[in-house]
Amino acid sequence: MENTKDLNAGKLGSIWEGPYEVTEAFGKGAYKLRHVETGQYVPRPWNAIHLRKYHI
Repeated sequence: MENTKDLNAGKLGSIWEGPYEVTEAFGKGAYKLRHVETGQYVPRPWNAIHLRKYHI
């Protein structure tokens, strides 16, 4: 998985990766994700509390 954090930005740099597309919803807020640019799937489901909305 590619890390988009700019290493030279220090504390003010972005701490988020992505953007990802939700491809499947499981019970209790777990989601299967796919990277928008590369098309690769994330190997495990992610919980909704660790996700942020991103608008293109």
